[in-house]
Amino acid sequence: MAIARVEEIRATSTVSFEDAIRQGVARAHRTLHHVRSGWAKERQLRVEGDEIAESQVDLVITLKRKFLAIAQVEEISATSTVSFEDAIRQGLARAGNTLHQVRGGWVKERQVRVEADKIVEYQVNLLITFMLDD
Repeated sequence: MAIARVEEIRATSTVSFEDAIRQGVARAHRTLHHVRSGWAKERQLRVEGDEIAESQVDLVITLKRKFLAIAQVEEISATSTVSFEDAIRQGLARAGNTLHQVRGGWVKERQVRVEADKIVEYQVNLLITFMLDD
């Protein structure tokens, strides 16, 4: 997901509107970073006597987009006849085949299935974190 931020700044010049715009954009580059574009929202003149004393411009500055990563968590269950670690490996491998951009996982629960006083199956419930595609 892309997010763009907009900032408003006021720039002034005793020379011209264009100079005020240049100064405003230069200040935006120094202070805001990642300036993408801008436009003059409003222009004003300050007059003293018969002379233009100052040109003032309100600029709207759009900053470059920043991409936000969004993750989702899914719960899966995996089993193994060998060990809990093997069940975890198999669960992560299966998740990697189905889900894109798997970033990690954690064990929510562990269980064993017992027959005739012996462990015959190891089961883990995993919470898998993966990134959503744009």
